[in-house]
Amino acid sequence: MRIFVAICFDDETKKYVEDIQHQCKDYSIKGNFTLFDNFHLTVRFIGEVSIHNILNVQRAVNTTNGEMKEFSAILNHVGTFERNNKNILWVGFQENNHLKNIYNLLEKNLFLNGIPKEDKNYVPHVTFGREVLLKEPFSDLKEKIIVSEKVIKVKKIALMESVRVKDNTGGSELIYREIFRI
Repeated sequence: MRIFVAICFDDETKKYVEDIQHQCKDYSIKGNFTLFDNFHLTVRFIGEVSIHNILNVQRAVNTTNGEMKEFSAILNHVGTFERNNKNILWVGFQENNHLKNIYNLLEKNLFLNGIPKEDKNYVPHVTFGREVLLKEPFSDLKEKIIVSEKVIKVKKIALMESVRVKDNTGGSELIYREIFRI
């Protein structure tokens, strides 16, 4: 199973991200755009794991949940990770120590349960487009996209599975299934 730990959103927050996504689509030649139901904040991508390791991840998530309290976070800007002349487009969070603390707690608890630590900086963001080819440089696009502040309440974290399912056209689409939420 291909899994990750996430903060899931209500439909109002997903609509906020979708509105920004639609603005960016207007400035895109092509791309793989995230489905509405898939909008989330990845706290920690784990990857392919066995059933045994899923139990270890669940233990780590349970422990992390017991150490965290409800808090608010603010979505307020768009960003990109550039790869091979294509972009991963995302909406990001205002600097927030609570998000970093959840990541650090989860990272520690995963490690204590046998999951190796990540070797990268945590940048909290909501991906809404992958492999996006833009009509103009992102620096120009960024000035045109209207992003208001969106406050979200973080109450729960979830263990999610990433799976490909067949769609109506004979192709496939990526969906995220909740394994459990706490």
